[in-house]
Amino acid sequence: MANTLGGAVLFGAKGSGDFLASYEPVTQDAANEIKRLVEQAVRDRCSPVPNFSVDPIQVAEAPPAFVVAVNVSPYPGQLVGVEVKRGEAKCGADMKQPEILHWFPYRIGTHTKGLRPEQLPMYLDPRVRRIVQVLSPAIGSRMQVITRGVAPPGVCTYLVTVTSVDIAENALSFTMVSGSATHSPEAISVPLDGVLHAWRVPGRCWFATLSGELQKINMADDRGVYNVDRWSFVPG
Repeated sequence: MANTLGGAVLFGAKGSGDFLASYEPVTQDAANEIKRLVEQAVRDRCSPVPNFSVDPIQVAEAPPAFVVAVNVSPYPGQLVGVEVKRGEAKCGADMKQPEILHWFPYRIGTHTKGLRPEQLPMYLDPRVRRIVQVLSPAIGSRMQVITRGVAPPGVCTYLVTVTSVDIAENALSFTMVSGSATHSPEAISVPLDGVLHAWRVPGRCWFATLSGELQKINMADDRGVYNVDRWSFVPG
């Protein structure tokens, strides 16, 4: 969570899909022990130590019962690594136990994945991480995309619907809004490092400016056949 958008872990809660179904609270002594163990594990395993808090929350009075919330903030500027202790992993043909082994997990929805080496540079770019943090809440919402125009010169704007923001794949994807003159049912992807600015005007839609332009060009389809007229991002 620290390596993506932050989040919360609830001890003593039961989920149903993406929603909270019910509480299965614990005693105050158990809540205090969970707090101690989580704080110890984070400080022993995570480098650097992320910004987090562990808060027991009382949900019943008689008898007293608690859930424990672990709140994690996105960590700016660099990735948080998790240490795998000696004896917990073996590698190589002779199954040696490596020393000082770290992996870099990231949370996507309900899944935790590990970053591949070629993905690390994207997560080390503070500007790209800031763009992801700003635009991830815009998924499913309308956004105005602002680009430079070449023919004719000037500023071009497109009303789109954001479909995904994926830092691991370096892609912001969206579709043109139905009914517009530029409507395209296919998703258009632009590189996150091609997004110059991203923001939201309160009470209105999201906005993003690109370093290039959107054009309809002849592209190869998934069979390698050209003359497919599609919208694409052209770096500027």
